[in-house]
Amino acid sequence: MVGDGMKALHKDFWMEIRKSKARFISIFLIVALGVAFFSGIQASSPDMRYSGDAYYEAAKLSDEYNRTSYDDTEKLSLLLSQLLKHVGENVRIMPNFHCEYGHNITIGNNVLINFNSIIMDNAEVIIGDDVLIGPNAGIYTVNHAIVPDERAKGICICKPVHIENKVWFGADVKVLAGVTIGEGSIIGAGSVVTKSIPAGVIAAGNPCKVIRKIDENDRIEIR
Repeated sequence: MVGDGMKALHKDFWMEIRKSKARFISIFLIVALGVAFFSGIQASSPDMRYSGDAYYEAAKLSDEYNRTSYDDTEKLSLLLSQLLKHVGENVRIMPNFHCEYGHNITIGNNVLINFNSIIMDNAEVIIGDDVLIGPNAGIYTVNHAIVPDERAKGICICKPVHIENKVWFGADVKVLAGVTIGEGSIIGAGSVVTKSIPAGVIAAGNPCKVIRKIDENDRIEIR
């Protein structure tokens, strides 16, 4: 009797699963997704903490840098070396300067970054030697997602920016993610650079476009 009862119960159990197959599959998927979600949070939490710590450390160092006296060059150099990945010789960054993390920024020798500049270094930013960057410049390595529901989830796309040697920015230039500006080029004031610019040209506009090449006729004779 007991055996027959167990067989009947077993049979009813599998019949119920067959009748409610979709429901059982849904429950299984919800449980599996939940496990994967919490496993992902646990796995990514060290990186998230690192990003948060780096962000607040950069904010603290930037604030101290911007409050330091202009003539205290020793302290300014020390703060830059702590804030950025690499800083060359004879680098001058005027206040107020702000960056996202700092540890993704490499700056070469003989560089001037003028007042009120921002570098969003979610990806690598490399600034070469002998570069002049006018006031109110912005270098942005990050874009939010285009699709609204992805953007609402905080999904972003990060691409590096490379400013090659002897580049000159006019005032209020904005450089967007993934752009390389070729050696010796000039970017006119107020430009928004959305695509890479070749070496040795004058470019300007929104979006920034090549106007012409720089040639010997542009040389200023010193007499």
